[in-house]
Amino acid sequence: MYKISVTTLEKFRRFMAAETSFDTEASLINTITGRFEGTDKTRIGHAWHSLIETPKKACYMKYQNELWMGIDGMAFPYKVGMKAKAYASNHLVMVSEVPVRKIYTLPKYDIMVSGRVDGLEGIEVRDTKVEFNTYTTLKEFTESVQWRFYLDMLDLKVFHYDIWEVSGYKGLERFVDPFYYLEGIDLNYNEPLTLHPYKGMQDELRQLLIDFMSWIEHKQFFSILKTTNEGALQTKKR
Repeated sequence: MYKISVTTLEKFRRFMAAETSFDTEASLINTITGRFEGTDKTRIGHAWHSLIETPKKACYMKYQNELWMGIDGMAFPYKVGMKAKAYASNHLVMVSEVPVRKIYTLPKYDIMVSGRVDGLEGIEVRDTKVEFNTYTTLKEFTESVQWRFYLDMLDLKVFHYDIWEVSGYKGLERFVDPFYYLEGIDLNYNEPLTLHPYKGMQDELRQLLIDFMSWIEHKQFFSILKTTNEGALQTKKR
């Protein structure tokens, strides 16, 4: 059985739709094979996720007579970091980094789709996004298959994108071991973007899987796919 991540399927959708100049076949292959090493911005996003999910792991220090909050190699100004901690305190029952998987039966293949949701809060799914681009529109999120797959895999009805908008970022310029000090950076959060399943959504997901496997067949890329003998959390095949 082939195992495909939700991240790969979203990357495939973006590649097929030619969303941006970065959504190339080469970048898709890097995602499938796990060769994507991340960027400075994704590293900052990862640190912000950690500050939300594990705020007790943050450390506090003074630098240039100002208080900073450090985690995962990044130091945020104290007042900025407190925004993440305030968000975390408002979602105390949320369980972070929940692995999910489900088997989809296609005409020619059984595919296990796997992923990890940022947060499961009761019967609602939450996903944190850190956005550096002011031109990013809500369509960037509504068109994604990420939220569709997670709602289908968990059989839930509510998905929230918690979008943090970055301003004042100047690059990773100031390093004092072990942190990059993000001078001038700010992150702001407004209201979540809430999405719900709809009629025909599961058929769309199945078609995307069929299209993905057709692309794999055409390119003869079977060797770069992961395989698994695991059982799914949800045993019912669809």
